[in-house]
Amino acid sequence: LPHGALGVVAGPGEGEYWGEGLQLRFGGGESVSCYLGTLSRERPPPLPGGFALDDTVYFSGNSQAFTSGDRLEFGLRGTVVGPTRAAEGLTVLF
Repeated sequence: LPHGALGVVAGPGEGEYWGEGLQLRFGGGESVSCYLGTLSRERPPPLPGGFALDDTVYFSGNSQAFTSGDRLEFGLRGTVVGPTRAAEGLTVLF
């Protein structure tokens, strides 16, 4: 789901969400269970740094290699997909 997506309550949470969440329908698709702590009646705050969803960004840090074999290379282009749990962070899809 995109950050800040507007959903409609479709019922109580199911499975592990029972008593702690709700079923929501986003954009007319299938319903999804979400924990109450991840929901708000208000729009989410803006993303840090003035970034917006779907902004194109470029990695400007030192290149990194991961145990999976993936690499994050200087100059790699990515897309902003939301905030992180860390203060002032962004989640980027590279």
